[in-house]
Amino acid sequence: YETGESNLLSSAMLTSEYQRMVIEKNLHEVHLNSLENDIRTIVNTDSIIIPVETKLTKLEIDLPDKPEFKIDSVPDVKAMQKYVAVADRNYRLVKSQMSPSFRAGYYNQEIDLIPGYQGVNVGLSFPLLFMPQKGRKQAAQLDLFMAENQYEYQKINAKLQLEKLFQQYEQLKANIEYHEEERLSNALMIEDNANILYEEGEIGYIEFTQNLKTSRQIREDYLNLIREYNLIVIELFYYLEN
Repeated sequence: YETGESNLLSSAMLTSEYQRMVIEKNLHEVHLNSLENDIRTIVNTDSIIIPVETKLTKLEIDLPDKPEFKIDSVPDVKAMQKYVAVADRNYRLVKSQMSPSFRAGYYNQEIDLIPGYQGVNVGLSFPLLFMPQKGRKQAAQLDLFMAENQYEYQKINAKLQLEKLFQQYEQLKANIEYHEEERLSNALMIEDNANILYEEGEIGYIEFTQNLKTSRQIREDYLNLIREYNLIVIELFYYLEN
C-alpha cells in the first residue's frame, strides 16, 4: 500500500485478517493452558507439561457394517444388573423373615431310670410385629421394582447411545475419506498454483493470501474431522471392549 502496489481496501483486508489470526492464536493459547491444567489435575502433578509434536493419526476400530451391540456388556448396564441382584436378594431375605417357620424334632429319653420314652416334637412359629415386617417387605419390593425399571431404562439408553455413536462414526468416516480422496489434494493444488501465479505476477498479495487461507482451512477441517472421529472411536471402545 505504501509503495502504491495495492489499494486501501486490500490493506484494510490484510490488516483485519492479521488481527483475526492474532485473536485466534490467543484463544488457542488460553485453551491449551486450560487443557494443561486439566491434565495436571488428572495425573496429580504440578510439573510443567511439554507437549510432544506428533502427527495426528486416525484411530482404528474393527466394526461390521451393521454391528449387533451386546447391551448387557455395557459397563453402565452391568452395574445396574448388580444393583438389581442386590435388591432382589434383600427382598427375598425380608420376605423369608415374614414366613412362618416349621420345626420338628425327635427325642428318646428315660424317666426314673425307665427307658423307652420316645416321641416327636412338631412346632410352627409365626414372626412377631407383623405390621413393621410388612412395611419392610413393601419397601424392599419397591426398591426391587425401581431397580428393575432403572435397569430397563439403562438398557434402552445404552442402545440408543450406541446407535447414535455408530451413525456419527459412519458419517465422520465418510467425510474423512472424501477429504483424503478429494479435498486434501485440492488444498495442495490451490497452494501450488497460488505460489506460481504470485511469483509470475498474475495475482496480487491479497489474492495470494486468500488462496493460502483456503488451503489451510481445508487442512484444518480435515484435522478437526480426525479429532471428532477419534473421540467417537474412544466412546465406542468404552461400550464395546468390555
